[in-house]
Amino acid sequence: MWHFKKRMPRKNPMPDREQGICKRLREFRKKKTGLSQIAFARAVSLDSANLACYEHARAPLKYEVADRICWHFGISQKWLVGEGEDIGIYYPMPAEIQKQVPVSMVFSKAYDTYLK
Repeated sequence: MWHFKKRMPRKNPMPDREQGICKRLREFRKKKTGLSQIAFARAVSLDSANLACYEHARAPLKYEVADRICWHFGISQKWLVGEGEDIGIYYPMPAEIQKQVPVSMVFSKAYDTYLK
């Protein structure tokens, strides 16, 4: 007989904005690229398990990963963060500012602080 544990709700649920970013990432991968999680992850030098965590909103997308995805696929950071209706084009952050962004900073916070 199989026994499945019920999933416990998160102690600190992910904010709606972060969930929206994760949802847009997943929809982009599936609808615009048509790539599998493994192929997409390889294209941006990311572990497919980490991509799955982002896509299923188990972890917020980090700036460094979001920047690689936006750069590789030429999509707008503004669209990914949920402030633009069009996928647009990628705008690189100036190198002197990019150096200031902590590697583990959540994408939405980095966007608000450095890109907006």
